[in-house]
Amino acid sequence: MTRLFLPLLLKGSGKTIINITSIASQLLVRGASAYSTSKLAMLRFSEFTNLEYGAQGILAYSLHPGAVATELAIDVMPKAMASAVLVDTVELAASTIVFLTQKRQEWLAGRYISVNWDMEELFGKKDEIVEKDLLKVRMAIE
Repeated sequence: MTRLFLPLLLKGSGKTIINITSIASQLLVRGASAYSTSKLAMLRFSEFTNLEYGAQGILAYSLHPGAVATELAIDVMPKAMASAVLVDTVELAASTIVFLTQKRQEWLAGRYISVNWDMEELFGKKDEIVEKDLLKVRMAIE
C-alpha cells in the first residue's frame, strides 16, 4: 500500500504515514504468531520508511489503535475475554490520528505510539525518548 501511495505523498504537502500496529507486536500469545509477527514487522517498516524517505519529507509513525471490538478480535477471542479486554473505541483511535497529523512531530518518526497513552505525558517525555531512542524495535544486550 505504501509503495502505491508514496509517489502521491511525495508530491503533496501532507507527508505523514500512520501504520497500524498492535500491542500484540510485543506479546507471545499461542495461536497469534502470524498476526503478532506482522505487527512487529510494521514497526520496523515504519523505521525503514523514515530512513529511506525522511529526507524527502515523509514521516511515518506506528500506531496501536487500542483494543477495539473488531470482527477479527471478536472471532478469535473467547467471549468473556473479549468483553473484558476490547474496551476502546474507534473514536479514540481517530482522535489520536487527527492529533498526530495536525503538526509534524519528527521526533516520533518510526516510533510505536498507543492511542491509550496520554499525549501530554508522552510529549513530556520527548527528551528521554529521543536520547534513549525508545519506542522502537531494538534487541536489548546488557
